[in-house]
Amino acid sequence: MKSEYYQQKLNDGLLFQEHVRQKLFNRLCILLDYCGVEEQNSIGESLQGFEVKFDDMLHKTGNLWIEIAEKTNPNNEEYVSSGVFRKDNTWVYIIGDRKELFVFSKKLLKRFAESGKFEIRENNMKTSRGFLLNKNIAEAYCELKL
Repeated sequence: MKSEYYQQKLNDGLLFQEHVRQKLFNRLCILLDYCGVEEQNSIGESLQGFEVKFDDMLHKTGNLWIEIAEKTNPNNEEYVSSGVFRKDNTWVYIIGDRKELFVFSKKLLKRFAESGKFEIRENNMKTSRGFLLNKNIAEAYCELKL
């Protein structure tokens, strides 16, 4: 069963995808999302291989949360691979908020996670594992900032 927190974050993420779609369209790139859960789980988030993540804490903390595993409810025992460790068609990872978007290569973020230089931690809600990427480092390594 999905928690209320998970449902709220999912809804926030979908609204943010609309924002990103408009930003990308303005730069002559169209984002075509898979709307069905089956397609998202078996293929990826979008036809192009773009993963979009909303980080509503970016401007409060100065960090991006790069997810590597998740669970839909904190009471679930096991995490499943997600974000940069999800095995799907994703090769472009777009993360940010309504003020800033960072576009990364998924391979780069996966290498960051595997490097040991970034502490892998669990979020406060106990539904996500990942690492914090400081905004200054993000600006230095992103492919594009919008």
